[in-house]
Amino acid sequence: MNRNANPPKAASFDFRKLMGRLFGTITWTPPLWLGVLSRFKAASKDASLHRFATFTRMTPKRRWIVALAATLLVVVIAGLVLIHRHAARQPRPLTVQCSGPGLTKLEDVI
Repeated sequence: MNRNANPPKAASFDFRKLMGRLFGTITWTPPLWLGVLSRFKAASKDASLHRFATFTRMTPKRRWIVALAATLLVVVIAGLVLIHRHAARQPRPLTVQCSGPGLTKLEDVI
């Protein structure tokens, strides 16, 4: 008996092949402007990776200061948004002016 021999594989089920045989295949070619966006995204991703690498090379004290400043900025912006939303939900004061009908005559017959 050969121990190095692989056991026979069970029949594999390919869902994509089955769907392709049942419903056909769909192909899609992206528009040209999408390629421009993907190149822009790749360039910005490279820049963000560079910024992250710069952040990780900082001294621990400077990294702590940058993280604290970023957290403080997020908290201040969130606070301003909450104050604005709270002020927008407050009822607006109304001023109403009215005058009474004045004195009326008293009559015996109505």
